[in-house]
Amino acid sequence: MSLHVAGSIAQVKKIVTVRLQSAGIDTAHLDARLLVNHVVNRDPGWVVGNPEFVLSSSQWDHLESLVKRRERREPLAYIFGQKEFWSFDFQVNSATLIPRSESETLVQATLERLPRGRDARILDLGTGTGCLLLAILSERLDTKGLGVDNSLAALAIARRNAAELGFTARTVFRESSWFSALNADAEGGFEAIVTNPPYVKDEEMKTLAPEIINYEPEKALRGGVDGLDAYRQIFAGLPSFLCPGGLFVGEFGSGQVEAVRALAHDAGLAIMDVQNDLAGEPRIIVARTPKGGKK
Repeated sequence: MSLHVAGSIAQVKKIVTVRLQSAGIDTAHLDARLLVNHVVNRDPGWVVGNPEFVLSSSQWDHLESLVKRRERREPLAYIFGQKEFWSFDFQVNSATLIPRSESETLVQATLERLPRGRDARILDLGTGTGCLLLAILSERLDTKGLGVDNSLAALAIARRNAAELGFTARTVFRESSWFSALNADAEGGFEAIVTNPPYVKDEEMKTLAPEIINYEPEKALRGGVDGLDAYRQIFAGLPSFLCPGGLFVGEFGSGQVEAVRALAHDAGLAIMDVQNDLAGEPRIIVARTPKGGKK
């Protein structure tokens, strides 16, 4: 049903909801409200309080184009070009994973263990939007960070987010596949390394929601047969780049906790904690180098 047959905001929301429900979207009511709010470009409270407001012709056309995109299961974050994380709005596009609330657990785990009151350097492996690194820097004004990614398009987004949030002076973003473009002797000695690497098993890729498998970058999702290909590369390089007692915090997938523990142990790391995500699933590993880190 075309939106142009509707009149008020209230009527438009009902039509959009029905269309999104027909497309198999479970969050149709919420998505309809967010789409209308975005197009009207008013405070959400105003939109709720003015259900009789009639959209202009240009607003009709804009909303119709956005609804069609959502009907094709494109994520709202890509449609709007941004996603909230750690109370900040991060720019996103199809070159980057969409920041997710469970990854805030990684930020919190890092902040709880990162010493205060002294200069520190953080390395963010597979930085994407830069959301992990920038969220940490927002809470630690004496900290600087390096974010690496093998996608130039993702790095452009990360730099843009750093500039928007005022962290350009404390960040560097560089093209690298994990540690491949870094020099341990010249650049090692990080106080903390954080990562949210690809960890979806090959056989699980086909079970992902259309919003994920059809739109988010596959190379940022696919982790190999057991989902741990990236972790094997990361753990191999950690001892050369972490300072003695340096902190490692990484996100992993469902059912991978014991395998990640084993890989961390084999890399010589002392495991401090495994933290659950908001759904109660083990999601974050926290470890340190004992004495064999970068000297």
